[in-house]
Amino acid sequence: MQKDKNIELIYIVGTSYSGSTLLGFLLGAVKKVETLGELKMFNRNIHRICTCGKESSVCPFWQKYYQEEYIVFDRHAFLKQFWAAINIFMGKKIKQDYFKNTNDYQFLKAIYQDTQQKNKEVRYLLDTSKNLWRLSYLLQNKEINVHIIYTKRDLYGTVASYTKRYRFGFLQGFLSYKIKNLLVERFLKVNNLRHTIIHSKDIRFRPQETMEKLGSFLEVSYENFQNQIKNRIFHVRAGNPNTRKQFRDGFQGIRKKDDWRQHLSAFQIWVLSLFD
Repeated sequence: MQKDKNIELIYIVGTSYSGSTLLGFLLGAVKKVETLGELKMFNRNIHRICTCGKESSVCPFWQKYYQEEYIVFDRHAFLKQFWAAINIFMGKKIKQDYFKNTNDYQFLKAIYQDTQQKNKEVRYLLDTSKNLWRLSYLLQNKEINVHIIYTKRDLYGTVASYTKRYRFGFLQGFLSYKIKNLLVERFLKVNNLRHTIIHSKDIRFRPQETMEKLGSFLEVSYENFQNQIKNRIFHVRAGNPNTRKQFRDGFQGIRKKDDWRQHLSAFQIWVLSLFD
């Protein structure tokens, strides 16, 4: 990579359980996009299993970066998140000195250079972290061109995913959905950021149309992505475990089942209908 060339980074922002892991794999079907999964998780649990089947610490892709001890930006402490959220709601931009120093640019630059040595077609790196604070941090670096994809899922499906995983998942999922989406939408508007919105149901039920929309946004062809993806080897160490397992064991097509109703009671569905 030339010194005066910026890193082109696709960043997926949104709430948890919004289909970002699946979308990351689909975007990485073409050689112009290198899918890296949720980079916010890089410094957490180096023994996590990569989709190549090896522990991250000995994965042929990730091992080098762990040996070089890169530190990536994850999130603020709770109070900093709270005040950052207040600033966003008030229409203020987050100042650069608000963020702790990490070496994300050096980390991404090293990955980009190494990836290009193996694949000259690579144009984008892809981070599916979804975290708004990580996005706001990355935008501060003028040497990283961030291309934002905002993934959204319906209220019912999101809350159902929380409910089946956490003891107080119904309330947690509802608050997370409302607050995080409101923050993301406000942040994108306040900062006048170019982005595209993708709905989870469209990824599963209208994949070709969805990928063509993203191809137009990124200037990348996804005309034959469902065949191309079968020949891709991914090194994704974080994201939805079921989706990662699907791609580790071999892509068999996009699962269209959306069974959120079995995880919500009739009363819970009624309550959500009042706010949807």
